[in-house]
Amino acid sequence: MDPPLLARAEILQQARRIMNLSVRDLGEVLDNLLQAIQEALAQGQEVRLPNIGRFKTIMSPERPGRNPKTGAITIIAAQKRVSFIPSLTLKRRLKAHFAAQERSGQDSAD
Repeated sequence: MDPPLLARAEILQQARRIMNLSVRDLGEVLDNLLQAIQEALAQGQEVRLPNIGRFKTIMSPERPGRNPKTGAITIIAAQKRVSFIPSLTLKRRLKAHFAAQERSGQDSAD
């Protein structure tokens, strides 16, 4: 079973309860924030979000691959991709959350 999804609408509803702003205003803030992150990454900048982690672009080297349909070996071109490195705070929080789930006998996918 897939884990639950936290979509944009739910993020905005949670932020509305905390910040007492309209969903529309919060949507604009979120859209502008995500746009700024995308632009920074496109320019090769690292983006640091305290207590969350870092986003940065890295270069994936050229590598061999296989066509799953034909089995033919092919070369996958080098390409830039986005990498996320979680903060120590986030790692600790997730570790504590999953440890608590294990102690209570819950499956992490529930």
